[in-house]
Amino acid sequence: LTADELVRLWRGKPWWEDYGDNPGLFFPVGIEDFPEDHAQRVHGVDAAMDNVMVVATAQRGKSTALMTLVTSASLMYRPERVSFFCVGASLHPLEEIPHVAGVVSVTDIEGVSRTVATVEGIIRARESSFKHLQMDVSEFRERRFSPMGGPTDPDDRFGDVFLVIDNFGDLYDKDNDLGERAIAVARQGLSYGVHVITSASGWLVGQKQALLSVANARIQLRLSNPDETQMGSGMEHRRAARQNLDRPGFGVTRTAHELLVGLPEMIAADGTRIGTRGVGEAIAARTGAGKVESLARLPERIALRDIAASGGAPDSDPLDLPFAIGESALQPVVLQARQVPHLLVVGRQGCGKTTALAALGQAICTRLTPEQAQITIIDPKTTLIGKIRGPAVRAYAYTPEDIDAV
Repeated sequence: LTADELVRLWRGKPWWEDYGDNPGLFFPVGIEDFPEDHAQRVHGVDAAMDNVMVVATAQRGKSTALMTLVTSASLMYRPERVSFFCVGASLHPLEEIPHVAGVVSVTDIEGVSRTVATVEGIIRARESSFKHLQMDVSEFRERRFSPMGGPTDPDDRFGDVFLVIDNFGDLYDKDNDLGERAIAVARQGLSYGVHVITSASGWLVGQKQALLSVANARIQLRLSNPDETQMGSGMEHRRAARQNLDRPGFGVTRTAHELLVGLPEMIAADGTRIGTRGVGEAIAARTGAGKVESLARLPERIALRDIAASGGAPDSDPLDLPFAIGESALQPVVLQARQVPHLLVVGRQGCGKTTALAALGQAICTRLTPEQAQITIIDPKTTLIGKIRGPAVRAYAYTPEDIDAV
């Protein structure tokens, strides 16, 4: 079945009728078979107060299950209600869906770090706003999305936010710090409407216990070792896992019933199939929904004057020197020279150490008068020649004699 058919079966009407008017936070993912009742019913995950985990051995449908979750969620709710930040090359077909803020590959470390930093920033902002407005996540949802309404942070444009990571083990192996940050999001985020959806190749391998313990909404497809099932501890659960068809998309549920995951696709009005890459266009055309937000990335280049132009209030301390853009908030990074009088710039060859020193030097020349600050440049490799200009430069030395003299 396609995602739109799963949603239709769950709602009892097409996805576009009263679009987004669905209670809770339920994402249909597939069909569960109940042979004892001679029935098949929609199976999904209740993500309102949980993180979600999809587990299967290789080539058994983990990435497809993640895309089906995102697709069905996008058909159930408006972009203002649910938003997704995705990590994993296999998830790129989702990027045109209005609910998807961005998709980055695991190999794009800067992009992954920016994605995680964005989600962390949402948590930090909500920690402050929830305290200020004296509300918890349930009240936030009620104020933001119920007819009664109520005050929320006007700068917070999101509803519930999901960080989706395909093959979490790959991310953790490539960068342990990013993996730990994602686990921290999973642990801290639920209280602020921020969730993590991950996939992994096994419950015990390529997995972290800290993540496993905070993800109770689970989808299990075929495992390489069915006896490792985490969908129940009884004999019937192990038997169901062993009997699970060894084909993509087939899994078992907590009730030991067979599950078949739907496809992240739709059927058009004329009966033609709309692939995953076309789902976003179909949703936008039918509902007018647009993206709430797109993932902001650090620019390839930025002029120092642009940083200085947004580098603080006019009455800020003149010794607060803006010289860079920070990844977390994409705001100027300021050296508070009055409180931190010394700075060491460290990095490998070609990473920009000289440029960083030049930016700081030029920031001093721009922000301070010669009476307030003077610069002495010691430059044995002559890499800073001509890069710091202004009356604040009192001396430049590169030979041993000149260095001794200054």
